[in-house]
Amino acid sequence: MEDNSIKNGISYKIKITIIILTLVTMGAMGALFIKIAYSVTSSEKQSDNYQYLINVGDKLKNKGLY
Repeated sequence: MEDNSIKNGISYKIKITIIILTLVTMGAMGALFIKIAYSVTSSEKQSDNYQYLINVGDKLKNKGLY
């Protein structure tokens, strides 16, 4: 068994561990990028909502209701 792991350089347990950690890291990075993408789009929606509220406030002022 030791001769086999010496020939390959790295044992299979270490290879599997590295592959699993790589997949977990890539998944975490993907989730981070998705979260950032949604936060950017939500800030655009927030500015649209803010502009809508300003317009509604202006209409209320013009009609004397505010």
